This record gives sequence, C-alpha cells and structure tokens, in this order.
Amino acid sequence: MRLNKLKTIVGIFMICAHFGAMLYVLALGAQYFTFDQALDIVLILAPLFSAFTLAIVTDFVKNRSGRAAGARVNGAFVFVTLFFPIIYTIAIFGLITAWPMGWIGKIEQLRRGVGACETLIGAGLGIAMGALFEMPKSTDRKSPRAQDQT
Repeated sequence: MRLNKLKTIVGIFMICAHFGAMLYVLALGAQYFTFDQALDIVLILAPLFSAFTLAIVTDFVKNRSGRAAGARVNGAFVFVTLFFPIIYTIAIFGLITAWPMGWIGKIEQLRRGVGACETLIGAGLGIAMGALFEMPKSTDRKSPRAQDQT
C-alpha cells in the first residue's frame, strides 16, 4: 500500500469515528444521560480528538494538490496504523453502548473506562498517528503573551 492512500483512509476514519462517538453520546443523551453526564464524556473524548483532527486536517490541507502516491509501506506498518484506530473505535463505542445496556452501573465507571481507553489505547494510537501525520507540538505555538515578553 502507498503511504498517501493509508493516510487518507486512516485520517478519514479517525475524524468520522471521533465525530461519531461524540454525536452518539449526544444522541443517547436525551434518553440515557443527563446533560452534565453527556458533556463529561464528550469532554473526555475532546483532547485526543482535537489533536488528531488538527494533525489530519493540517496534513490534508498542506497536501491538497499533491498527486503523488507516496512511498510504499510494509504490511506491518499498515496493520499497526489500521489496528489501533479500529480497536480504539470499537472500545469507545462499546463503552458508550454499555451504559444504556446496563452493563456499566455507575456513570463514574463509564468516565473512567473512556478515560482509560483514551490513555491506554490512545498511547499506541498516538504513535501510529504520529508516524502518519505531523502531530502539533506545544512548543510550535507560543501564546501572544510569551511573544510580548521576548
């Protein structure tokens, strides 16, 4: 598989998966969550979503007119970069679904489960996404206040 094709597949999948998870929480919110509970889950999902979406969209915009297929990537790399997004998405949707099904008894357990998923699977996902897309660094952008002091 070519790198740019893999980047497109993974990038579109991750954006759709994250938006889908947040919309899923909000859709279930009317019946199964209070507003605060739904907002808590969305806010737990937001940091990883924001970082990945920023990196993906930046890459897509930067390479908007590029037609090169990119370098060939080996099967192990393709597997890892597809495996972590798929496992992450299954885990997040599974946890969110477990709440209305009654498999998770307390909202704190759901929050912890989503947080653990974001942390544990997100670590592997971050490595895979970092290999595909240039991830934003906190040192890349200085606040206006920091620029004034220099």
